[in-house]
Amino acid sequence: MRKLIMAILLIIFALSGGMIISNVVLEHEMAATSVQARQIVQEMFYESEETADVINFDEMRAAFGNADILAHLLIEGTTIDYLVVQAPNNDFYLHHDIWRNASNAGWIFFDYDVDLSQTDQNWVIYGHNMQRDHKFHSLRRFADYNFLQEHPIITLTTEQGTSYWEIFSFYSTNISFGYNIVNFENTATKQHFLESFVDLSWHNTNVNVTAADKILTLSTCTNFDQDDRYVIHARLKN
Repeated sequence: MRKLIMAILLIIFALSGGMIISNVVLEHEMAATSVQARQIVQEMFYESEETADVINFDEMRAAFGNADILAHLLIEGTTIDYLVVQAPNNDFYLHHDIWRNASNAGWIFFDYDVDLSQTDQNWVIYGHNMQRDHKFHSLRRFADYNFLQEHPIITLTTEQGTSYWEIFSFYSTNISFGYNIVNFENTATKQHFLESFVDLSWHNTNVNVTAADKILTLSTCTNFDQDDRYVIHARLKN
């Protein structure tokens, strides 16, 4: 009996050790791809007194060998400093990196329905909530009202230029709620959802938002329940 117990304990120990090693390997993979991608962006992301931040997206796509690159997302005070991609579905970049290689860490990506030429849409961006501040792990920090007050702006750069978005809501919700609806049926529907976004917010941001505003949404898992998400909504600053 004692030998059986020892054998079971050894199996459990071996499995646990394997899981730890697997997680360590995954974290190294995430860090390496994120750092490498950032270095490429920094080399091609220019700033000058005459112009705002400018990205040559044709060169960026060539550098990564990926035509899916559409934007760059930045939130000061966080590790969110990523190129944003888009696939014909919302599954591919859950399991592939920016080089389109298989990866459990995935990448940061637009909802497949988002059309950057359609400014009346809800531009939704997804990313995994990975450990050690990888991908969208930093979004959880906005649960702290003071952090939100200190970092209220999201910067998004596309081929049309750089835009600044003011956060007006942060909350967690089940995926059954349509926080990630991209195309609003009409103005009244959009207004209804915006009011819901504000009502659900954990913080009173004092940011007025109406159906005339352009909306950006960031979404990631809470890692508490597989169907729960942290959500940030922001409006385009005038």
